[in-house]
Parts: sequence; structure tokens; C-alpha cells
Amino acid sequence: MKTKKTFDCVEMKHYGAEEVQKIIAGMTPEEELAYWQSGTEELRRRQEELCLLRQTEAISYEAIR
Repeated sequence: MKTKKTFDCVEMKHYGAEEVQKIIAGMTPEEELAYWQSGTEELRRRQEELCLLRQTEAISYEAIR
């Protein structure tokens, strides 16, 4: 029995690539580098926030055990 796909990972990847291409179209190499560096910095900041949140949750969980 086949089920209907509700999410297509490859389709999402292609859509994301098209959106990025629209954003960076016409940028100079320096502007494109700044775009990617900014995204990388934002990702690192979000990862640090999530790590701190997980640590806080783990500490809170340990306190109630």
C-alpha cells in the first residue's frame, strides 16, 4: 500500500536553492561573501542559544528528580 507524500525533501532543497539564487543574483563576490558570513554567524548564535537552553532544561530536570 502506497501512502501519499506530504513532504518532499528534494523539492524543498530545490526551492531553497532557487530562493538563495534570487537573493544573491547581481551581488558582487564581496557582497555574496558577506551574505554567507552573516548567515553563518546567525546560525552559530542560534546554536549557542539552543545549547544554553538545553543545559538549563537539563539542570531544571535534574533539580526535580
